[in-house]
Amino acid sequence: RFAKVVNGSLGKLALLIEIAHSVGVPVPAMDSAYDYIVQLSSPVMVSAQVSAQQRDYFGAHGYFKIGGLDDPRTMTTTDGKIREFHTEWMLPERPEREITK
Repeated sequence: RFAKVVNGSLGKLALLIEIAHSVGVPVPAMDSAYDYIVQLSSPVMVSAQVSAQQRDYFGAHGYFKIGGLDDPRTMTTTDGKIREFHTEWMLPERPEREITK
């Protein structure tokens, strides 16, 4: 029932926010509620991707890899350290480098 109400009303909320903004009325609670609902219903966590890419761009974010579909263990070095990687997202070829410490 909740999903039906949300799906039937989300466009109305977007229109209300647009009208409020066009006349200079701030509606931060409605903006936040709309963004939250859109994020929840999105198949891709866009906000999480943006945060990760910002951390990557500014050099404060790495990621770990698993061995593959048949090997869910995190990749490690020969001495047992977890291998960490970083991708240079702003370069066209998006090179990946290992940053294991």
